[in-house]
Amino acid sequence: MELSGDHLIAATPEVVWARLLDPVTLMLCVPGLAEVSGDMATGYNAVIKRRIGPLPLTIRGVLHLVDVVPGVSYTILTQGSGGLAGSAAGRADVRMLAVSGGTLLIYRASANVGGRLAKLGEGILRPLAQSAMDRFFDRFAAVVTGQ
Repeated sequence: MELSGDHLIAATPEVVWARLLDPVTLMLCVPGLAEVSGDMATGYNAVIKRRIGPLPLTIRGVLHLVDVVPGVSYTILTQGSGGLAGSAAGRADVRMLAVSGGTLLIYRASANVGGRLAKLGEGILRPLAQSAMDRFFDRFAAVVTGQ
């Protein structure tokens, strides 16, 4: 499954960069994120609790940032397991551009899902994933700008 998009954040690239790496900001913005620990150097451990269709999920995963160009871009590599519900692995390339009005965040993501989750099919999973991405960026913009 592939997703891509861009969002304008009304803040400088320096502010956006710092907030993207801040676990407290992530807790406020990532839908279902119940726990997060770690840092950019060692990676992040996360627990997400969500409902996907009829499945209540607790997904435990790790995120590593690679190909980091401070203040400009990075790649997120993720791997998680939801027990019997299945597993997921993904990659997201994130870039920031200074533009009039703030920072344009550009992303391109791909994910592979296995187990019961995969049986839901891309027709169900894609809109759910896109909705989660849109909610993240809406919340992120609000947190970063203090709204």
